Parts: sequence; C-alpha cells; structure tokens
Amino acid sequence: GLLAVIPPKEKRGLVMIDPPYELERKDFPQLVELLQSAYKKWPTGVFAVWYPIKDRAMIERFEKKMFKTGIRRQLICEICVWPDDTPVGLNGCGLLVINPPWQFSEQADQALQWLFPHLRMQETGGHAAVRWLVGE
Repeated sequence: GLLAVIPPKEKRGLVMIDPPYELERKDFPQLVELLQSAYKKWPTGVFAVWYPIKDRAMIERFEKKMFKTGIRRQLICEICVWPDDTPVGLNGCGLLVINPPWQFSEQADQALQWLFPHLRMQETGGHAAVRWLVGE
C-alpha cells in the first residue's frame, strides 16, 4: 500500500486518502496508525484525508487520537450541511490535511464560507470551519 510508495523520488507530493468507511469504528483507528507510519517515513509529505461526518462523537475520538500522535501541522476543514445531530446519515464531510501548503488554510476557509450558504439544507444549524488541530 501507501508505505511502499513513499517518499517519492521528488521528495515533494500529496497523498489523498479516501477510505471506504464501511466499518467506521475500525476505519478511524486504522487510519490513525497508517498516518503515523506514513508521517514517520515521510515527515515532509502532504497528506489529505477525507472523512464523512455522521457521528460527531466518533470524529472527536479520531481528532483526539490524531492530536496524540505528535504529528505537527494538522489542519481540519469541515462543512456540515445539516446540524451535527441530524439523523439523516451523512451530515457533512471533513478533510484532515497534514503539512498543508502555504496559505491553504486561508483559501480553504474562504471556499467553505462561500459554499456553505449555497449547500446548507436548512436555515439553522450546520457549519463550515477551518481550524488547526495541531499547529507548528
């Protein structure tokens, strides 16, 4: 898998990760382990991980585990078109970016703030946010 092809010869690059999330209770912990191993092997790589927002408590556990990894420069970008507690299934999605490029946080925030009012499913609730889980 991923660990066999990193780091690339160019020493720069982006890895996009979009797991199936069929067994979310297992997928998130496995993802933390994969990111720890990948970062250890390629600490200058940019890693972007897409995730669904269906259960806020599960996302909070994932974030706590990622925070504890010691990996620096972790940026969270999220958009929820429904309130977090809406039982529709998929309320929104997020992107965890490790080592985001310069000005990515500002550009992502600007894009999400523009998208949110166009995509939201009701007048109240939901959100669009970009925040650092771990800074420098």
